[in-house]
Amino acid sequence: MGVGERLPGTRRYPFPRGDVICGLEDVLDLIEESAGPASGHGRAGTVTEAHLHESIADVRDVLKPASDGFLVPLREKAIIVGDIARTMVSAQPTERNKDVLEWSDLLLRQIDEHGRDLRAEQDPSDLLRRLAALARACDQTVQAMDFGLLFDSTKKLFFIGFKPAEKKPDPIHYDMLASEARLASFVAIAKGDVPAAHWFRLARSFAPLSRGSTLLSWSGSMFEYLMPSLVMQTPAGSLMDHAGRAVVHRQIAYGKSAMSLGRFRVRLQRARPRLYLSILHLWCSRAWLEAGACGGSGDRPVRHRFGRDGGPVRSRQQFQPLGGTGGR
Repeated sequence: MGVGERLPGTRRYPFPRGDVICGLEDVLDLIEESAGPASGHGRAGTVTEAHLHESIADVRDVLKPASDGFLVPLREKAIIVGDIARTMVSAQPTERNKDVLEWSDLLLRQIDEHGRDLRAEQDPSDLLRRLAALARACDQTVQAMDFGLLFDSTKKLFFIGFKPAEKKPDPIHYDMLASEARLASFVAIAKGDVPAAHWFRLARSFAPLSRGSTLLSWSGSMFEYLMPSLVMQTPAGSLMDHAGRAVVHRQIAYGKSAMSLGRFRVRLQRARPRLYLSILHLWCSRAWLEAGACGGSGDRPVRHRFGRDGGPVRSRQQFQPLGGTGGR
């Protein structure tokens, strides 16, 4: 729906060459850090960290002038880096070498994606066609949904799911206005699947802050507060506008007083966004939990999800890379 509404006003933006170069340099740094210091060329016919560092230097040489068409020679150099990394893994399948290969593959994927973006900037017609097709597919999917299946007509709230084996809905409800649940509620009301009165049944519990109070969400993550505003209008001065601004200020204050992700934050954001978002979710939720601003209502306990895939063991594995870069 959001894509379809914005297609008529789509503008052409210049290819962000500076940001592209910074992002690629960050990935090169991560490859070098994963590989460790060069240990010499070794015996003839072997591939070592020294060969890898030399290939990375070749990639950096292409990045320095960054002339028109620089992505073509850049891709050729990146392929060599990947080949060396694969050879290192074949010879010694250590975790360190596997990390080198993972970052090397990411480098090549980024270059290919930047090439696609550049082609779209030069001739956006294909991109616009694909976006229009995506908008149609999204609209068809939404129109085919029947939100009434999950609607509790007594409480006028949505169940969180349906149990096919038992042929009944889950007894727990989505009931927080300050969460991603309000996006589904908005769409369902707009489609006419549920009554408008449902919107006024969403919980509006407040929590105290140093400068007043704000709405509670499920776990205090910025995803819950801010994600719906990407596709929904949030009127200036409204309750949700106030809540969004308040929690952002709270996260900033917590970041200054308690912890800092530093350069690793920037690198993850550019090179590994899914892991970055998992770390950011954990960080933001922790700030909100420590502020005491987390809660549930009625029949649902407070829940806090650690990590992208859930579970303490998996979460620890996801956040292990932070240890070697100063994160805590």
